[in-house]
Amino acid sequence: MEIKAENYRKNVAISLTASVVVFVLVLIFATPRVLNNDDFIIHGITSGAYGMPSAITVHTNVILAYLLTVLQRVVPVLNWFSAVEILILFFAFFLFSLLIFDKSRNFRGFLSVLILQLSLAPHFYIELHNSKLLPLVSFCLMFSIFHFSCRKRRFPVVIGIIVAVLSSFIRLNAFLIGAAVAAAVILPHLIRDGKTHDGFSVTEIIKAKKIPITILSFTAATVFALSFVDGFVVKRMEGGAEYREYNTARGIVSDFPLPDYNENIEKFNEIGISANDYALLKEWNFADLKKFDKSTLGAISDIRENRSLAEVFGDVKKEILREASLPFYQTTLIFSLLGI
Repeated sequence: MEIKAENYRKNVAISLTASVVVFVLVLIFATPRVLNNDDFIIHGITSGAYGMPSAITVHTNVILAYLLTVLQRVVPVLNWFSAVEILILFFAFFLFSLLIFDKSRNFRGFLSVLILQLSLAPHFYIELHNSKLLPLVSFCLMFSIFHFSCRKRRFPVVIGIIVAVLSSFIRLNAFLIGAAVAAAVILPHLIRDGKTHDGFSVTEIIKAKKIPITILSFTAATVFALSFVDGFVVKRMEGGAEYREYNTARGIVSDFPLPDYNENIEKFNEIGISANDYALLKEWNFADLKKFDKSTLGAISDIRENRSLAEVFGDVKKEILREASLPFYQTTLIFSLLGI
């Protein structure tokens, strides 16, 4: 038992050191680039750039938004929304590195952690995009919670639950995508424990994995309960529901590439969007609330949705090729082909 405890402490120390070193190197030699326009918008809403600070954002839970408004008052020069995203990433990579070491303490495990930290972590730290990072984060967190609850390791489980709930505050739908992938990976482990001489037994699964099932269920229940609280609070606030709807419409426009103005000039003219207005949209400038009201933003979104299937697949292809061309993914692929 003492040897196992000592090995576990070494795993924590190595994983934490690797995570901190990569994190510090990124902070020193790189500047985080916020790719998702929502990061700018949410920072603007919670800091009061559009008027009074507000806790009702595009898709952020009102609990986190309240916290962000307080932090913005304390240190107004910092984009606290992006800072929270980076910290969530840090803990997700730390826990997953610890999981790798816990499962494989040989050179192969050490090399796998180096690949994770040196190739993937800097990319996600630098190119923040919450709809991309949250599926990765939720997968790492939920799978780590399952693994360490099976091993009865309290420290990583508690961290995993706290960070999982916090990350679900940012964009619940994106979080659930990663959680679903984690569930698909966890399911075979549960099925294996449910096999008996007579076939398959759910009772055996519950007996073998009672603790992890309970902890994962508690985490899921907490996430959904706090999501319900968010909806309840927003509806009770004066003008809250309308404000959330408007911010959602604004987020739908800013999250995706705008349809080409010249190709859709007649449609833009019909809804009163001139070339100058289009230029403002390209710069994510929504300050003119009368010009860019909810109905106008919805009409702009409709123009994009009415594109042909070929145009949609073309945009998806460009995004995939852009991501695949990044050296971080290429490095990961090379090491994967070497049998890591």
